[in-house]
Parts: sequence; structure tokens; C-alpha cells
Amino acid sequence: EILDRIQSRAQLKLERSSMPWLRAVQLVDGDANSFLYSTVRTPNREELYRWVGPFDHCEMWLIKLKSRRDIRLRTFDEAKKYRVGGPRGSAGQAILLVKGFPAELLDISADEERNVRKLYAGRFDLSAGMIIPHHYAAKKFGLDDKQLEPAFLLEKGMGCYFAFNHQVDDKLFARFQAAFKELERSGELKKMREQYLH
Repeated sequence: EILDRIQSRAQLKLERSSMPWLRAVQLVDGDANSFLYSTVRTPNREELYRWVGPFDHCEMWLIKLKSRRDIRLRTFDEAKKYRVGGPRGSAGQAILLVKGFPAELLDISADEERNVRKLYAGRFDLSAGMIIPHHYAAKKFGLDDKQLEPAFLLEKGMGCYFAFNHQVDDKLFARFQAAFKELERSGELKKMREQYLH
């Protein structure tokens, strides 16, 4: 939805593809006028891209379904008794492993949408990721997104951004960035976020 508004304001023609994260990274590395989204801005990624955003805080959570009243997490160690799902190569997966989560308790999906569907299907107990993409994926598949509930904050985010290839045409980048800033100034960005956060 954010891209639709940017495309309209900047009068840009954007081609979109949904693919597993690692494949998307490779594609953007080889295509100057391309970008990744949603991309969590982290220190180790800082020099890899030109950034536009943030459009969300991108805090990384362990997310559960409200029906799972048996899951109550006060510490990260308590999460180690549950199976946790996450997309392959995602920031959530990386954070879990860095924090010492047992790899054998991870259920890795090809992408965010499959991961969310598996959470609803009961294939694992918790999902690692960001709140808004979970809500979006649930709505897309006709699942009740009000059942999603943050269970434990894994890591405060540095923000979610559009991450552009460094070789992007300067004029295209400037048009995209200006359209995004106008969405912020007008309050449209805030309204779009809030519709997914109830």
C-alpha cells in the first residue's frame, strides 16, 4: 500500500516480485535500479544499501495466537521450550540464533506468508518477526488477524526501510524519497500503519 502511494505521487512505474529473502538479496545486488522491502536496518547492513524510511519501527517479536494461553514468556530462556518459526535468512531467524536459540527447535519457511500460515496451522508455537507483516499475511489468506498477539520482544528495531542498490539512478532515488517524505508529512503513512495495528 505504501508503494502504491509512492508510485502514484512520484509517477514511477514499479515492478514487484515476491520471493524468498536470500534470492531477493541476490537479485537486488545485480540490478542497479532495484530495492528490497521490507528491510530491517541493522549495523551490518548499513553500508550495503541506500535507505528510504523508516515506515515502521520493525521491532522483532515472538508472536503467538491468542488461543495459545499456555504460552507466557517473561524471559528469552523460557522461549527455548517452544518450536519457533521464521522465514529463511530473515532478521528474526538471525537474532534467535545469535541469542542462542536451539537450531533444532527452529522451523524455517521459504517466506513470511508461508510462515504465518504455518503458525495458524499449529505447525509451531511461536513465530519470529515483525507485527505488521504478520497481520498483512493473515488478512491476505482470510485468517483472523486479531488472533495474533506479541508474546516477547526479541529486539528493538532500527526501523524498516526500502533498501536500494547503491548504484540506483540518483534522479529515480530522489523522486522515490521525496514521495515517501510527503506520505510522512501528510499523515497518510501513520494512517496506513494504524489500520493493521487496531
